[in-house]
Amino acid sequence: MPKSKQGSTKASRERRSTSRLSRKIVSITPEEVERRKEAHRAAQARYRAKNRSKLKVQASQYRLAKKREKQIADDEEEYQRLMAQELDDV
Repeated sequence: MPKSKQGSTKASRERRSTSRLSRKIVSITPEEVERRKEAHRAAQARYRAKNRSKLKVQASQYRLAKKREKQIADDEEEYQRLMAQELDDV
C-alpha cells in the first residue's frame, strides 16, 4: 500500500516556504542585496518607459474617478441638507 503524502497541508507548505526563505535571506551578502535592488529599480524604469502612455491614462482615470466620487458625495450631502430643510419648512 503506497504511503500518502504527509505534510502537504497549507500550514506545512507555508512553514517549508518560510524556512527556505529564511535560509536564502541569511546567505545573501549586503552587496548582493544592493545589486538586486538596483536591478529591480532598472526593471521598474524600463517598465515605466515602455508603458508611459498607459500609465498616464490610468493615472488620469484614477484622478477623474476620485473627483467624480467626491462630487457625488458632495451632491448627496447637499441633497440631504435641502430635503431636511424642506421637511422643516412644512
